[in-house]
Amino acid sequence: MDFEKLFNDILEAMKGEIKEDWPKAKGYLKQIIENNKESLIEITKYYLNGELTLEEYQTELEAEMKTVQTEMLALNVMKKKAIQDAVNAGIDVVMKAIKII
Repeated sequence: MDFEKLFNDILEAMKGEIKEDWPKAKGYLKQIIENNKESLIEITKYYLNGELTLEEYQTELEAEMKTVQTEMLALNVMKKKAIQDAVNAGIDVVMKAIKII
C-alpha cells in the first residue's frame, strides 16, 4: 500500500471540505496528518496483515480520526482567536485615537 498517496488523498479530501480556507489551513493540516501518520499506518498494516478484523480496524480508525478531529478543532479555535485579536487591535486603535483627540 502506498501510504504517501493515501495521506495525499486524505489532504485532498480535507481540501474539498475546507475550500476557501485551504490556503491558510494547508500547512497546519499537513502537520496534523504528519502527527498521526505512524498510528494510521500501524493500524492499517495490522488490518492488512489480518491482525485486526474489519470491525476492529474501523473502530481503531475512527479513534485515530477523532484525534485528527480534535486537532482540527484546535485550528478552528486558533482561527477564531486570530479574528478576535484583529478585532481587539482595531478597538485598541480606536481607543488610542479617542485619547489623542
